[in-house]
Amino acid sequence: MYIPFASFMGVLITLLIMFNSVLSVQAGQVLSLLVFHLVGFSTISLILLFTSKSRHSGQIPLYLCSAGIIGVLVVFLNNICFAILGASVTLSLVIMGQTMGSILIDSFGFLNMNRHRFEKRKLFGYLLMLSGILVMVDTWKFHSLYVVLAFVTGILVILTMVLNSQLGIRIGVLKATRMNYLTGLTTVIFLILFTGFELKGSLGILAGIHPVYIFGGGITGVCIVIGFNMIVPKIPTVYTTILVFLGQIGTGLIIDGVSGQTLMFKTIAGAGIVLLGLGFNIRVDLHGQKQIDSSIQKPAREPEKRSPEPRPSFK
Repeated sequence: MYIPFASFMGVLITLLIMFNSVLSVQAGQVLSLLVFHLVGFSTISLILLFTSKSRHSGQIPLYLCSAGIIGVLVVFLNNICFAILGASVTLSLVIMGQTMGSILIDSFGFLNMNRHRFEKRKLFGYLLMLSGILVMVDTWKFHSLYVVLAFVTGILVILTMVLNSQLGIRIGVLKATRMNYLTGLTTVIFLILFTGFELKGSLGILAGIHPVYIFGGGITGVCIVIGFNMIVPKIPTVYTTILVFLGQIGTGLIIDGVSGQTLMFKTIAGAGIVLLGLGFNIRVDLHGQKQIDSSIQKPAREPEKRSPEPRPSFK
């Protein structure tokens, strides 16, 4: 159930990028960030208004509430890297960062995540995934600083997913989503005050933007955060990363086909290679799980019953 759900998150992320990119072009980066977090916070608050479930969580570590702050940083770094490196290179480096971060989290059980021991047999699958990602890149522009920033951005994306999911375990998925948007909104407001951004004169721009782009990003973002809060604790984070990536690529290909754009063979081939690597590693996991299950179900061998030795006769 969770594997196709993770791919569906990739579909939603593609829609989120489309909504936010249009909004940022028409309204500017700062105003689009403010609108995105305002709409998201209002949406999740409205959902919570009609839910009566509450969870007593006790004291919550402050670091679990930092995902929204990191999320704003991720958007900022993405915008910089997209401008310097281009979309394909940035996306590829972000995915590499997400994959490496996921492997580390799974291997060490970071932040109380389920630990999935790294197996050498999976190395071939990971190399296939990496090769597929590299195949999709059109051109490489080597700017060492921005290459590192894009890679780090991928690690930060995984970190926000893990922080949100762990917060969701403690206080509930919906409340964790609201906390994510609250901290993100607070961060954006602080940036507006710190930079002296002229907000009053910019609000009039929103009147000329279609409501789909104003509200679509925030609402879709809420669905994505809720979905990740449910998925991340259930399956290895590295699989979540790759499945989401495949969902994004598939949606992008469908959009290109519907809009009449030429489908790039490199993108299709790269996605196929990534899928092969993912399938190989899932097969390794399933084989390992079967061995564990068979060892558990196998009954313990009972000790052989020996016939009592005849007592010596003293007659």
